[in-house]
Amino acid sequence: MGRITKKINHKGQTSNLNHYSDISKYYFDKNPASSIAEASNAIENLSGVKRSPTQVR
Repeated sequence: MGRITKKINHKGQTSNLNHYSDISKYYFDKNPASSIAEASNAIENLSGVKRSPTQVR
């Protein structure tokens, strides 16, 4: 018998952080975070989007 496959075109929700990806990459290249908490605070300051430490890891 032949194999039956199903293509799913679900893309999900886009993150609010997508708009800030270039800014975030540039900032963290120049200012690497020394802790998860520092990275979380920087993301919130740059984008206004609050992320928990679990989401930042």
